[in-house]
Amino acid sequence: MKFYLNDTLAQYTTYTNVPQVAYPKQPPVVQVQPAPPRQPNAFWSWIWEIFTALLCLGLLAAIAAILARYNGQRVPDWGLSINLSTLIALLATVLRASLVLIAAQVISQAKWNWFSGSQGAQPLQLFQDFDAASRSAISALLLIPRLVLRSPATLTAALITIASYATGPFVQQAIKTVDCDRIVPTLRTSIPVAHYIPGSSDYFRLAAGQWSVKNDMKAVSIDGLSNPSTANSTIVASCPTGNCTFSEYATVGLCSACKDASSLITGPHRTNSSRRGEWRLPNGGAVGAERGLPSLALNFANNLSWVPNFPADAAWAAYNFTILAAADDMSNATAVACKLDNLPGDCKFTASACALYPCMRTYSGNVSSGLFTETPVSTVPLLPDIFNNTGNGSTVGGPFYPFPNTLYPYSAVYTPCVVNGKTYTTSNISTAPGAVPMVYYTPSQTRVETSAPISCIYRMDELYPLALSNYFGWLLSGNCTNDSQQAGSLRCLNDGFTTDKFWLDSFFFNWTATPEKIAGMVETLAVAVTSKMRLTGKTAALDNVPLPERGVIGDATQGEVWTTTICTDVDWPWLALPAALVLMALAVLVTAFIQNWRRPVWKASVLPVILYGDRFLTPEGQSLQGVAGTMTLPEMEKATEQTNVRFVPNTEVEQPTSSQEAVMQQERSGDAYVDSWPLREENRG
Repeated sequence: MKFYLNDTLAQYTTYTNVPQVAYPKQPPVVQVQPAPPRQPNAFWSWIWEIFTALLCLGLLAAIAAILARYNGQRVPDWGLSINLSTLIALLATVLRASLVLIAAQVISQAKWNWFSGSQGAQPLQLFQDFDAASRSAISALLLIPRLVLRSPATLTAALITIASYATGPFVQQAIKTVDCDRIVPTLRTSIPVAHYIPGSSDYFRLAAGQWSVKNDMKAVSIDGLSNPSTANSTIVASCPTGNCTFSEYATVGLCSACKDASSLITGPHRTNSSRRGEWRLPNGGAVGAERGLPSLALNFANNLSWVPNFPADAAWAAYNFTILAAADDMSNATAVACKLDNLPGDCKFTASACALYPCMRTYSGNVSSGLFTETPVSTVPLLPDIFNNTGNGSTVGGPFYPFPNTLYPYSAVYTPCVVNGKTYTTSNISTAPGAVPMVYYTPSQTRVETSAPISCIYRMDELYPLALSNYFGWLLSGNCTNDSQQAGSLRCLNDGFTTDKFWLDSFFFNWTATPEKIAGMVETLAVAVTSKMRLTGKTAALDNVPLPERGVIGDATQGEVWTTTICTDVDWPWLALPAALVLMALAVLVTAFIQNWRRPVWKASVLPVILYGDRFLTPEGQSLQGVAGTMTLPEMEKATEQTNVRFVPNTEVEQPTSSQEAVMQQERSGDAYVDSWPLREENRG
């Protein structure tokens, strides 16, 4: 194998007319026998790069899959100081190394194509530049100006080498941590509800046919009217973390319905004790228009059938009553027109007809930062359940009559209801296991036969509304008069001026009562009573036996406990660069595969340089002769920058002359070695 000079050093291309220096004899030249010729196989030449490309796809998919798995989830704790960021960083590091490997091999192969291509002879230093670019990002950057518009695939490979350094940081930047709320399955939370009433707060018998609720319910009722803001404050959720949620749930309770009855006020009616007369409702409630006469009157109503369009849900009520109030200060001079001889146009009165009836209330709730909030969802009236009558009654009263006329247990079915892990709705509740028969009447007196599991039935004992009615008859009846010494409040002395029903003043609103305000106050009372029922009611009857004694006190609905923790939040756009680099690597690999389909694939191997160095030819077709002496690296770079060559894979090198053959023979015999290369140090002048 011989190396020959190019045209720049043409004077050194022969073996004559140059000084000769004898050197120690050289070892024999070994003739490398070429392997049997065969057609190059591109697939096997790029097999490791293909595997590496598949590895890149797998690593990218693994990174995306892992991030998708834990996106929005609690940061995993795998122990041994290994976390999600550590795992992703490891995968990103392997991904970058794989990308660089593909790019390096493509650039290495490109140098052979570059020097054997149609662009002709190239500076020999460029061969070294290609080799350096396959090993260093800086060298790849320096090579880019030569590649622009000339070799897009190699340019892309160089860009991959440079941009690969950003793979790890970009992947890491995609992983963020945020505060999040997560369910704690090992903790329990609950809210008190009642499947069956009464429970611990029972009722007692006053006399034949007369019953009353216990003192704790009486106190709750008065407190609900005199302190409306505390009506629901007794309901406290058990929440160990201070953050819990409760899906829709139901409870037995008391509901209210009110209707504006102001149009039914008549008057003024002449009386012996009033110059201006009094204004009345059909059920007997009356107020006056001067000092000393009642300014507020609450009266029992046997039924409310005389009130137009009264809500049908209150058809069977525990208590019906009316509220009639003066809505302007009748004692001042501006009300002088309110007298018997004039129409009551200048006299302002308001009236409402209200009912309190047993019902099933549904709510949704949550606890946030320790604060419990409950939102009403719907109300369903409890209807007379004739099938499950316990013997205390036998008739069903007509609509809008108070509950005492209907002595049947009152029930409602809650749907959707979960039984043994399966959800049942109104359409299939009768098919649920353990369903018991029910026969009830709707407000329109329609008889309905059905069945449902005990756990889905909410029920109130037939005598408990009777006890409530008896107590409400005292609590929600009476007159209040205007007294200047009361500082804007009314005096509600009743029962022969021996009982001060101060809580009735809550319906007066200091001369500003309206039907809406009155309805809100009645609802406040209903909520207060419901809260007490929830705290003292029973669970559903055990063993699907529809008897109240089969239940236990202390029913509750279960919720979900949440805690604030650290979660993973994936910022997906940051993965665009690694994904793009993988696609670019696949593209350049496919391009290199196609370009070298029928060519030898040598890539970064140094063996072709050793074995086929004589195939680097100058533009004149001359090959290079080995350089005499030992140059420094800068000297080599300077010399090769001025040396243009091209590589011809299959070119036969011109046979040596007889004098050259003699020298070669001497080299092989070892007798002497004649150096004819004047660039050795001692030959340079």
